[in-house]
Amino acid sequence: MAYDPGVGGSAAISDVLTGDGHWSTKIDAAIALAGFAPMPIVIQALVSGVQDDEYLVRRHSAQTLLTLTGRHTTIEDEPDLWAKIRAERAQAWGEAAAELARPWTR
Repeated sequence: MAYDPGVGGSAAISDVLTGDGHWSTKIDAAIALAGFAPMPIVIQALVSGVQDDEYLVRRHSAQTLLTLTGRHTTIEDEPDLWAKIRAERAQAWGEAAAELARPWTR
C-alpha cells in the first residue's frame, strides 16, 4: 500500500530526484518515491528521472514507475524498455519515459 501524506512529503523527495544533486542521492529519491501514491508530482519526477544523464538514476526511476503501475517485475525483464534506458541517446530515454508514463497520461 502506498504512503500518501499529501503533496508535501512527495514534493521534497521529487525535488531531490529532479535537482542537480549527486546521482546516488537521486537514486535514493527514485526508490523512496515507490512508497507514495502515484500523484502527478511523483510521476513527473520519475519521468524526469528516466531521462537523467546517469544510467542508474534512469534505471531506478523506471523501476519505480513499473512498481507504481502494479507490475512487480524488474526493468531488466522488460527488454525493450531496458534497452531504451541503457541507450546512450536521450531520444531513447524520452521514449522509455513516455511509455512508462502512459498509464497516467491516457
